[in-house]
Amino acid sequence: MLKPRNHSTRGAALVMVIIITLILLSIGTTMLVVSSGDLHTSRTITGIDDTRIVPPCTVEPPEADPPPGTYDRRLDVALTSTLPGVSIYYTTDGEDPTPQSQLYVEPITIATSTTVKAIAVKDGITSTIAVFEYVILRPATPEASPPPGYYAQPQTVTLSTTTPGAVIHYTLNGEDPTTDSPVYVGPITIGISTTIKAIAVKNGLQSDIAQFSYDIGTGFAFIDRDYDNRYDPGEEIVPRQRLESGQVLATPYRLVIPQGVGTISPSWFTKVDYRAGNGIVIGKGVEINTWLAPICLDGGSGPVIIDQARVGNETPLFGTTAVTLKGGTVTVSGQGQTRAGIYSSLGDIAVNTVSGQLAVERSDIKVGFGGISLDSSAGVVLDRGKIQAFSTVSINAEEQIEVSRTKISSLLGQAVLNAQGTVRLFDPGNPNENSTIEAASGIKISSQTGGIEAKHVDCTTFAGDVLLDAHGAIDASGSSLRISTGGAIRITSLGDIDVSQAVLDAGLTGEIVMTAGTLNPLRSIYVNQAVFRDWDDRAQAYPRDLVNSIAVKIVGRPREGSITNGIITVP
Repeated sequence: MLKPRNHSTRGAALVMVIIITLILLSIGTTMLVVSSGDLHTSRTITGIDDTRIVPPCTVEPPEADPPPGTYDRRLDVALTSTLPGVSIYYTTDGEDPTPQSQLYVEPITIATSTTVKAIAVKDGITSTIAVFEYVILRPATPEASPPPGYYAQPQTVTLSTTTPGAVIHYTLNGEDPTTDSPVYVGPITIGISTTIKAIAVKNGLQSDIAQFSYDIGTGFAFIDRDYDNRYDPGEEIVPRQRLESGQVLATPYRLVIPQGVGTISPSWFTKVDYRAGNGIVIGKGVEINTWLAPICLDGGSGPVIIDQARVGNETPLFGTTAVTLKGGTVTVSGQGQTRAGIYSSLGDIAVNTVSGQLAVERSDIKVGFGGISLDSSAGVVLDRGKIQAFSTVSINAEEQIEVSRTKISSLLGQAVLNAQGTVRLFDPGNPNENSTIEAASGIKISSQTGGIEAKHVDCTTFAGDVLLDAHGAIDASGSSLRISTGGAIRITSLGDIDVSQAVLDAGLTGEIVMTAGTLNPLRSIYVNQAVFRDWDDRAQAYPRDLVNSIAVKIVGRPREGSITNGIITVP
């Protein structure tokens, strides 16, 4: 006999399930299990509005402590991640990190401005790159006073830094300083050639290393003629090896290259550039040569003195390419049989003074291919010199020009002498020692406010004119003046003109024209025993701006020429 089924028990169980389900639905609670590969996340979500699902395939990037920013101290930067079990990789060289970059195991020490880039990696999943920029304000590099350089006397050196509270450490033995090096507490006395190295330290940060080299001159004598072998605190002695390097030498003091240094000759194509705020002195027997390179000697506001020394190399095609001399005054002087000189093989020579006289005495200034310019803010004095150029020779003075027993020549250019004041070409003692001016393309001698004294000089050109032009009187009298040209001879003055006993030869194609004074007053031209020659046997002399009058004073009778019976006609 079969038992009847217990329908009441089943029904009760079903009712219980329905009741529990309704209760759960009424409170909104669900248990979710999300599976993705090896990553399992179980999360209970309560409330309808708070329901969310975290993406299973991301890793948060690392974080840094302290945060990026600007600091004035050394930092130890820690990298962390909110997710356990990750590996952090980083770089500090600006490159993006990869799992092959440096593994983070301990804080990163930051002592200079640095950018840290980092990633977090777990189970093959890589985060985005985190970038942390740190600006580190290191102490300012130490400074020294007086500045490093070449000194004749021992120096007392003061070190300083602009970073408040920084401590300076230094060495004198050539080694790089550390925080274990001596601490600077006061001025350092340098008695021999020494290199000071120094750092500034604050809050564990260190500045760059500063280096100050002081060369203290010893064992050199000053120029016997001008000095008494004592060092002058305002002058500097430069060791020979520093000169031979050909590098730029600069000093606020006077640079002295004394007798005994000998020849300074840098390697090929290496220039010589010496700059001194208080002048440059080059002593007896010193020679400064360059090979296919220029020379510059700039004495600032002080004197440039070349005393029985040679500057420049005149070797054809391979010597010095240009020479520039500048100073408050410039003196190039020889003595006895020893001549001084400035030479250039392939370029111009320029000599300039900014406040005083330019003097060339018993000396040579020669250019193989190029011109010569001598410019003075005061006067120019040339005595027993040789000024020789391939192209134009130009001599200019704000005051007077004086030339005696000197040869000025230009192979293919002009010779120009121009002064605001008087121009004198004369012989102070020996009437047989004439100056000579030779130029292929012409000679011009002019005075803007003064006169011209042209005695004891021979002027010769091949194709150009010879011009004497002055505001004041022109005195070209005496048998020691000879002018010879293939062009014209023109002598012009607002004052009197005196060419007595002079020889004026205008050659084949030229003419001779003399103009003296203005209409009011008229001026005189003296031609006593003067010799005039030109191709047409013509000689002209007339007052400036006067057309149909004779206003020329004749003293005596010329030996030859077209001037006859003491009468000169006006064109």
